[in-house]
Amino acid sequence: MIINGIGHGSKILEPGDKIRCQGITCTIAEITFQEYWEDDGFYTEFRDTNGIYRNWKQWVDGGEVIPKN
Repeated sequence: MIINGIGHGSKILEPGDKIRCQGITCTIAEITFQEYWEDDGFYTEFRDTNGIYRNWKQWVDGGEVIPKN
């Protein structure tokens, strides 16, 4: 699967994956909620590695997933 030009082999985000959106790149530390929609992409709520709570709706906010190595 290709998500906004970045290869990601899963429809599930995991801690360690990064989200780059609107000039901000953050690393997922803990996921509190996530869904994947085939037409729209990810919707997720998570805490990043700085402890900041974030939510990301890919079809609204844009951005991309950078899988952990």
